[in-house]
Amino acid sequence: QDVFAKPELHFYQTGSDEFFTRHSPREILGAPIDMAFLDGMHRCEYLLRDFINTERHCKRSSVIALHDCLPVEAGIASRMPSQAQSLAPHRKGWWAGDVWRTSLLLRRRRPDLQMTVLDSSPTGLVLITNLDPGNTTLSDSYPRCVQDMLSWNLDEIGTAALFAEMDVGSTSGLQAHEDITQKFWL
Repeated sequence: QDVFAKPELHFYQTGSDEFFTRHSPREILGAPIDMAFLDGMHRCEYLLRDFINTERHCKRSSVIALHDCLPVEAGIASRMPSQAQSLAPHRKGWWAGDVWRTSLLLRRRRPDLQMTVLDSSPTGLVLITNLDPGNTTLSDSYPRCVQDMLSWNLDEIGTAALFAEMDVGSTSGLQAHEDITQKFWL
């Protein structure tokens, strides 16, 4: 079966801020976004804007996936790829950026969101639903959100504490548990 068996496929070679300024996903698709996978610039303020802009074009049952939000060590979670230094040789060259901050901000500031955080390799996957396209909490306080996120230090928080606060689930048991399937795809 063809994976891309869709009537249309659109590619835009532009930054996400420019895309959302110039285009409406609802108009392009003729409906709200069902599923969005956000994996762009690995800086927290970019991912936060992408989330805000995407949620505006979703419905409550849509799913937004955030990639790379669970760095397995602080050394790969720097703001600059040139500063990323893994302690493990097999992770040499890894850069998750500081988007972990965005997922943590969403957990703390938007308790209305339903977040399922998975330890998928290599640096996690956050699935978010119960979206509210009319919610302006984050956009109204965007500068303060960025200020708060940039004040958080992963060396101080610790990856274990981050994983605990994010309530990370294991992907190893997904086939045995159909609740994740029912939560997002039924």
